[in-house]
Amino acid sequence: MVSVMVVACAAIGCKGSSSATAVDHGVLTCEPPPQCSVHVKPSANVQQDVQTVLIQQAAGSVICFDDGLYSFTDQLSVSTRGITLRGTGCGAVWDFRNQVATARNGLLATGDDFTMDNITVKNTAGDGIRVEGAKNVTLKRLSVSWDTDALRPDDAGVARSGAYAVYPVTCDGVTIDSCEVTGARDAALYVGQSKRIVVKNNLVHGNVAGIEIENSTDAEVFGNKCTDNTAGILVFNLPDLPVQDGRRTLVHDNVVDDNNRDNFGVPGTIVAGVPKGIGVVIMAASQTEVRQNSINKNNSTGVLIVSCFTQNTLKECASTTPYNQFPQSSFIHDNTFSGNGTDPELIFKLIAGQGPKEDILWDGDVDPMKATDMTLRQCVVRNGSATYRNFDSRHGAASASTDLGPVNCEYPALPPITP
Repeated sequence: MVSVMVVACAAIGCKGSSSATAVDHGVLTCEPPPQCSVHVKPSANVQQDVQTVLIQQAAGSVICFDDGLYSFTDQLSVSTRGITLRGTGCGAVWDFRNQVATARNGLLATGDDFTMDNITVKNTAGDGIRVEGAKNVTLKRLSVSWDTDALRPDDAGVARSGAYAVYPVTCDGVTIDSCEVTGARDAALYVGQSKRIVVKNNLVHGNVAGIEIENSTDAEVFGNKCTDNTAGILVFNLPDLPVQDGRRTLVHDNVVDDNNRDNFGVPGTIVAGVPKGIGVVIMAASQTEVRQNSINKNNSTGVLIVSCFTQNTLKECASTTPYNQFPQSSFIHDNTFSGNGTDPELIFKLIAGQGPKEDILWDGDVDPMKATDMTLRQCVVRNGSATYRNFDSRHGAASASTDLGPVNCEYPALPPITP
């Protein structure tokens, strides 16, 4: 028998913590959940006790974490199908500040039908919540951050926090809803090599990348606020990953403002090369639609569309897998822009000329074998007074242009996603 306080609940449900007060608990809710299979409380041996519960609970169990500080020293893992981890109030805090340096994540989940809801996760050595190879994943009302006094030096003696806060990868059916993340050295909310994805109603601030959809198909990103990151929303397709050809990401009705934070990414990673001051970045992804967003005060540019060649600082992207390094069929329309490009990073001056930069920048890089295929061109329409430039990176701006005529086109709207 484990020493943690675990109490079986009757079929009618369990009573949880106190009701909500006037205190602002951010994305957390103080209402008790309707049903719990077991209750867990902090204990002196919490690492072993909680891990034992995660192993022993049957498929379909709802494991409820009562309010309190859970001080973990290593990664937790759960592989059983249908497990739900849920905070019973607004004060269940998982703190990993004393986690061993070799730990990769706070929690690793690999079972299908996994849900995590209403829990604060802090100070993981690596990623916060990582879900691998699962179907039907829901990550909701999670608060993930790194405290200044808990940042530990890496090998170079520089204070570090975890790379990713919420990280589903190779999953089918993902929902990330109403989470708040700050302090991630890569992406706050990342979904990679996955399909059928919804990322909605989240607040991400103080990270390198706010939201990243990478090498994934059929994603919808909406209702989020991305502010004070290095870059707000990234839609990337990278080489040398098992899943290629990411496409059909719909980015709509988001607020993407003031993403001007200095990049503190881990040197050598792709995201460490992202210049600060960008609202939305599309890199080598196909059929990306960006519509009805408010994109303001991003100092380098509002929307950047680039090939891997440009992102790789004007070098071809080496790849051992079939890889399309060109962004194709982007559709940027009906957004509102203001105050972007007023203080661009040096790289923009080098590849796109001196002075302020336009709201929408495209590197003009196209597959030379498909240059005349009109179904692959970028379309930029009905963005109010937004300014635009094709800066022709591959040819040293020889054919740079602000003429919207060549991008005056439309594609059918992408449909909403049902995970």
